Amino acid sequence: MGRVDRQSMLALKQASRHRKQPLKIIYTGGIWLFPATAGDSLLTEKTQFAPLPAFRFMTETIRTLSHGTDLNLTVIHPALACGQTTGPIAEMTAALKEAGRLKPARRRKPNGRLLKSTTLPRFMLLP
Repeated sequence: MGRVDRQSMLALKQASRHRKQPLKIIYTGGIWLFPATAGDSLLTEKTQFAPLPAFRFMTETIRTLSHGTDLNLTVIHPALACGQTTGPIAEMTAALKEAGRLKPARRRKPNGRLLKSTTLPRFMLLP
């Protein structure tokens, strides 16, 4: 995965040379590029990368894409890290309990589908 990602991003950077306007690129990193946290420590935009070994190539690619003026780079790090007592889901649950707004879910008979097919774009439907 790393080799293909790196080669494709280098080719994109090469192809964007000498443009009148910088090429807009969105590159996705992820939670796996940051160090593990414990207790009350939080990750911020200023936290230094400490990637898992399998994803180390991504930090090098981000650094490479960041240099130069031919690209307008945006890096997004999607993440949702949760535990039973920590993270956004636990915090929302606690807030609802505290406000007295959390009610037990009613048991419904499952129909085998989470969404009606009419709510999904055609390209997302399984044959």
